[in-house]
Amino acid sequence: MTREYMLAPFAQSFGIDDNGVATDIGKWTAPTTMYGLDLQCKPAITIPRKGWPVYNSTTGCSMTVGQSGNRTQSVSQDVKPFSAMYAGYWPSIFELSHIDECPPERNHTFYAAFTRNKEKDEDPPQNVTAIFCEPFYFEQEVNATIDSHSKQPISFVALKPKQQLTGTKFNTTWLEQMMSVGETLTVARGDVIPGSTVPSWVEQLADTDLTDTGENQPMVGMAAVIAQRTESLQDYLDWHVLASSYQQAWRLIFARAMADVLGGDLTDSKQVAGERTVFTEAVTLSSEFTYIVEGLLGVVSIVAVLLLLITSSRPKVLRSNPSTIASLMSLVAENEPFLADFESLDCCALKDLQEPIEQARYRLIDDGSQTM
Repeated sequence: MTREYMLAPFAQSFGIDDNGVATDIGKWTAPTTMYGLDLQCKPAITIPRKGWPVYNSTTGCSMTVGQSGNRTQSVSQDVKPFSAMYAGYWPSIFELSHIDECPPERNHTFYAAFTRNKEKDEDPPQNVTAIFCEPFYFEQEVNATIDSHSKQPISFVALKPKQQLTGTKFNTTWLEQMMSVGETLTVARGDVIPGSTVPSWVEQLADTDLTDTGENQPMVGMAAVIAQRTESLQDYLDWHVLASSYQQAWRLIFARAMADVLGGDLTDSKQVAGERTVFTEAVTLSSEFTYIVEGLLGVVSIVAVLLLLITSSRPKVLRSNPSTIASLMSLVAENEPFLADFESLDCCALKDLQEPIEQARYRLIDDGSQTM
């Protein structure tokens, strides 16, 4: 997900371990400064011309070597079904990487285009979707809420209108030059993304229908990949979709560059009053469920007491435990009629022993002298 804004970091001492990680789980809410970027785009005014059209903006910028819509798909020349182009304001060693003409006060403007390539040479030129965009870098006073553990923003409420970001906090020119050229023109560290070159996104675009623009137009690949429309490139023929994809790419680049700026030791930090919300975990039960469980426990308890009373009040007619061998032998030792039933079975096998007595039934009788 593309980050749409950055917040000046929160710094506080409570609830923080030695590694600077929050020990509690919750939210912090306090006034801070939000930094972001809005991209203001409009479709280009196309002036047809033999061989190559001219694209003009409503602000006085002009691009004479933009997309022509006259390229033909070719496997040998690696021309795929779609082609795209990006050109910034700042000149570079690459001929097609900068706008031909633009007023000095519009030095943040860039040109972007997208078109479908012809299938045959004799086909008429395809329509070109072209836009001129100008990024608006802003800062804004907000009341922000962040996650205390991950330090990720959750929400914010604007306190003041957006204000143009001053050049003393962020060097927008340096960043735009890097986006136009594809690499930084100086080895000094500045307000740009880490490294000296912009990712070319070659691997992500290799299996798509978008013609490779090379490493001198990195924003073409980045806009297509970040917007996640590489499977439906025809959507970029709509200038609104094209503008939206570049806005996502620009916001990501700006947020990454601002991360280094805001991650340093800020000399203009100040103390403000805020709120701290700590989350704790608990198990809650609904009243209906609680009443049902209590009722079942009451029923089980009553039944257990009744069983105890019943078993303790029943009379016991057995004088000893009849399950032992000694008890069984004592029961039949003096009973001649019972012994007579087994008189002829002392030498029989188990099967022959079962057949005569399997239907016989015996019971215990207390006649005063013996139990049988």
